[in-house]
Amino acid sequence: MSKFISRGEKEFITGCTKAILKCDTSKEHRLYEIKKGIREYRAVSDINLDFVHHNGEAATCICVIGEELIRSFHWKAGDDDLARPWIKRAVKDVIIHGESVAYNIYDKEGIHLDKLFKEAIHPKMTKEQIKNYEISMRKRILEGAIEKNVKNDSIN
Repeated sequence: MSKFISRGEKEFITGCTKAILKCDTSKEHRLYEIKKGIREYRAVSDINLDFVHHNGEAATCICVIGEELIRSFHWKAGDDDLARPWIKRAVKDVIIHGESVAYNIYDKEGIHLDKLFKEAIHPKMTKEQIKNYEISMRKRILEGAIEKNVKNDSIN
């Protein structure tokens, strides 16, 4: 039995697969959850932008595939007929891992990163600087966990 894959996830897998096959690192690929079960794919050139949906709330970033992961997967996939299926499976694995990390980052399972951010913010920072800092830190945490998982998988 296969798990339902949303349109956004399908687009994410397709977009990442194409980028990895071509080793195209010009964009960062992100999968956002707008609300439970509704996901949206974005390929962005400016890594400092975060997706905000129409009601002004930030969407939950489920997964980020950036330059390092694109290069790593491109190298590992090789050039044979099995490259495309391997990449699709690897991207799906990154989504699964990203979901667990994202839910922790966005306080779905009790980790309070907002408190950590508030403690690290300098009093002279503007609201825009604070927002950019939080986006940057959430992204770094998510990417770091994904990279760590990929490195651990390659060791086994």
